[in-house]
Amino acid sequence: MGTISSEKTLRNDIKETHNRANYTHTVFVEIGTSQNCNPCHYWSENIHNGYISGEYDFEYVEMIVFDHDGNVLNEVASNWEKIYEIGAYPTSILDGNFKKIVGNQPNELSYKLEEYGNRAVSGISAEISVMWLGDAKIYVNINIENNENT
Repeated sequence: MGTISSEKTLRNDIKETHNRANYTHTVFVEIGTSQNCNPCHYWSENIHNGYISGEYDFEYVEMIVFDHDGNVLNEVASNWEKIYEIGAYPTSILDGNFKKIVGNQPNELSYKLEEYGNRAVSGISAEISVMWLGDAKIYVNINIENNENT
């Protein structure tokens, strides 16, 4: 947990010093990956480097669908893959399937984050916190607020 916390602090410190685009919202990126996929490894590095750079306002999660032998590693990730009709790995879903990035495309990442980060969105905010409780248990708290009239 120390690594995640220190990287988040580092990212926040870097974000304050960069003159980045003024996004309308934080872009959420879901990434379908597989442990037996070389491009997935490089994409993971590229997106992580973009994340900690602080130049872009986004959060991401990697959905690791298959293990090293090509067997389903995670049923939740496998179901997610079917919903978004993932046909190749890695595939990144931006803002709940607003757009996709297929493959290890570091040049596309900055362009699409800028494009999607500046699109009009509804006035809904969400805050998610996760706490490691130990013994393979976590506490997840989600607060969602509708800032619209309806």
